[in-house]
Amino acid sequence: MMMIGPAKRYSVCFKTSEEGITIYTRKFYHNFKVNVEAKNVEGAKGVGLPSLGAFVMGHKQEIKIYDQLKFVEE
Repeated sequence: MMMIGPAKRYSVCFKTSEEGITIYTRKFYHNFKVNVEAKNVEGAKGVGLPSLGAFVMGHKQEIKIYDQLKFVEE
């Protein structure tokens, strides 16, 4: 069984048939985020287009296509 702490930095693991517990800590923490659009797009919908290497984002009256590697509008 594995229990993960509230900050998700520690994990405690144990097996029911064995004595003792094992505590693991996160080795790396990365919160990598890329700002694709500077304006508020709350409620927008997105769909991936793997065959084109892009994704579509629709918001209100706009539909935009972005490159999935460069995150630039095509």
